[in-house]
Amino acid sequence: MSFRSKYSEDTSSSAKAKIDFTSPVLALREIERLLSTGRAINCNADEVWPNLYIGNIDIAENCAEVRRCGFTHVLNCTHSSRHGGKIYDGMGVTYMGIDAQDSPTYDMSAHFNNGAEFIHRALNEGGKILVHCHVGISRSATLVLAYLMLKQNMTLVEAIKKVKDERGIYPNQGFLRQLINLHIKLYGCRN
Repeated sequence: MSFRSKYSEDTSSSAKAKIDFTSPVLALREIERLLSTGRAINCNADEVWPNLYIGNIDIAENCAEVRRCGFTHVLNCTHSSRHGGKIYDGMGVTYMGIDAQDSPTYDMSAHFNNGAEFIHRALNEGGKILVHCHVGISRSATLVLAYLMLKQNMTLVEAIKKVKDERGIYPNQGFLRQLINLHIKLYGCRN
């Protein structure tokens, strides 16, 4: 598949999804319905934007695989003393860790700007970045969606469609509410 077709605008019927952002409850339900379509998780990491991958902890903790894939940057959304950046010492990997909980009550939005800046800087430097959490569907996906909204000027619907075409994702309801709030802040109630 060529780069152009892989990352070009989707013209399928799911691409025309309209979300009613005037009602947070309806918006959440419509976003969840949109997320239920698309690809399933078939591997440890998937490229969802040029040189931007969402993955799980299995690939992130496999230094040989990180080296083989050519990742220059890692954004770990499960950072802790056990899952810290020391594993990449001597590999030339730039690391950022966020100790985020996959809980609907956790304020992931506190990391939207820093995460988006880290991703953006990595890509602007010509890097290849892995954003990961335990499974690669909620925390990491939430930060990638925020990046696409903040730095690539996508609406929430556009960002979800772009990512879910390459990897099955499903942020928890709290994270979805925070992404809806970001969408409303950036775009108002329009799609």
